Amino acid sequence: MYKSNIFVVTHLSTIQRLRASIPPNHWLAIQSLHIYWRWMVLFWLLEDWSGFTWELCPSARKVWEDGCQTIKTLRALRRFTLELEGSWVDKSPEAVQNLLEPLKDLSLKDPWELKMMGSQDELYPIDTALKAAGFDCFVTSVDNEDTSISSPSRRVLFIA
Repeated sequence: MYKSNIFVVTHLSTIQRLRASIPPNHWLAIQSLHIYWRWMVLFWLLEDWSGFTWELCPSARKVWEDGCQTIKTLRALRRFTLELEGSWVDKSPEAVQNLLEPLKDLSLKDPWELKMMGSQDELYPIDTALKAAGFDCFVTSVDNEDTSISSPSRRVLFIA
């Protein structure tokens, strides 16, 4: 079950609950993980009134950082997809880079996938910025047909 299924979680805190409920040898056998997460953010007006900066609210930042550390313990992980919901984030490559910083050193056999709303043309600046910053990932557009978490039969869904 742990080697051939895609584990799907609907919130990053679920990954920590899943980790606590699976024997270590099974946890370390997980090869594919797909996380759906809706960003909870705060925005701050810059002191010089030149614009806004986007940041996770403090409670979400803690969940995010802890979840990223938990993901990095998956030694057999070969495929990782992070699907984000939050239309504001696709407007700022710098915001995406800042928010994904805890995953910057995630290195798998192949690059991991970041799925976001928007056209490939809209997502190109984010993909370029992440690659330039050293992230081993690629950015794709969310395809409504592709996001049915109940469709592929080899998916194991965890909701908490």
